[in-house]
Amino acid sequence: MQPKLLMPVLLLLNSFVHAGKLPKTVVPGKIYFSNKPFGETNAGSKTSFTSNEFIYGRLELSGQTIKEAFKIREPGEEEPYPYLMCKLLIFKDGEQQGFGNLNESYLLLKRDDLQRTWLNFDVLPEPSKAATLFSINNNFSEGSLVSAPLYKDINQSQFPESGKYTVRVDVYYEVKDAWGNYIDRDKLPRLVNEYEIAFNESDVAKMIKNREAVTKVIRENDFRNKNLISWASTSTGSGKNISGKIHFSDKPFAAGNSGSKTNFSSNEFIYARLELSGTSIKEAFKLKDKTGLYFLEYEVEVASDDGRIEA
Repeated sequence: MQPKLLMPVLLLLNSFVHAGKLPKTVVPGKIYFSNKPFGETNAGSKTSFTSNEFIYGRLELSGQTIKEAFKIREPGEEEPYPYLMCKLLIFKDGEQQGFGNLNESYLLLKRDDLQRTWLNFDVLPEPSKAATLFSINNNFSEGSLVSAPLYKDINQSQFPESGKYTVRVDVYYEVKDAWGNYIDRDKLPRLVNEYEIAFNESDVAKMIKNREAVTKVIRENDFRNKNLISWASTSTGSGKNISGKIHFSDKPFAAGNSGSKTNFSSNEFIYARLELSGTSIKEAFKLKDKTGLYFLEYEVEVASDDGRIEA
């Protein structure tokens, strides 16, 4: 009886480790790759790289926003931030390397990303240009943050020797049905594409060094907070509906707004004080009860003399 049970297991394993056609793409769109960070278009995209190049991705959708196409849920207690899943599979001569199911990461989406039809993200970034927050879980806690996807996969089981490899990038979202159960993985909204990389073992030391540098960058508080700040506020209203005022000064405020002014020079320090009329900060901004720190989101725009907002 034992050989009869072993045969289908081996057949299943055999089908798992060999590359076939790309999985069906449920979401209309395409993923592009480049050795330079993308801007507002996919200009400069290519499908072939060497292991001494940096790699960046760009997702473009057709006729739908990211929130619509991937059916992204509203943030809640269990999932405080919106995200997409990103998984990489490595193939050599059509055979999958390593263990693909361990290569999943959560990719943080910012507030503006949800309404866009495109998304730029890191795959193998230059450390100083790392811009995407990845995590091993969906709460993006400091200890769960990880380096960009391909850096995470630089190991001997994925790249056992020098040669040409195919990297499959799978971006998807784990949708739930009406009962709160996750739907079948083969029915998830996703975009998939591949690129080739000529891997050279002589680049391993540099890639590992860059991986450590990227991990350090994304775990630094300023990078993490900058990426989470757009979701830290639980306000449900607009600042225009709040009765109060923000004051500015070149010296730290004390108990009042004494010394406030509205004109500064570039060699001055600037401090702010928010004052509300007849209500607390929690009430005015509709902050929900929670444990830990509370945050408010703020935005600074710089306008030139003619009223134009500078990027």
